[in-house]
Amino acid sequence: MKSFLEALVRELPGYALEPDVASSVHTYSDHAAFMKRGVCALAIYGELGPGVRFYHTPGDKYDTVDRSGVNGHAALVAVLARRLADADPMPAARMDPAALAAEHGW
Repeated sequence: MKSFLEALVRELPGYALEPDVASSVHTYSDHAAFMKRGVCALAIYGELGPGVRFYHTPGDKYDTVDRSGVNGHAALVAVLARRLADADPMPAARMDPAALAAEHGW
């Protein structure tokens, strides 16, 4: 998956993506429940803009979100989803939950 994502970064220079794709495990995010069941997960990080002060607070509402940032992330996810759908073979496979638990101490 890492080489797939690195190639995607190189192919989309207009998005000004950081070329560093890290493989790490975070069990405190929205995708953790899927990851713990062996489903490959991906988190996209980026500048949150002026609305960052509301991130994950009661003020985190539609009118406080930086729309340009959200639109850029949405476009990137759309391209990524299409590339994954067209990939043959898939760049990532379901992982063994027991092996993941043993490896990461869950």
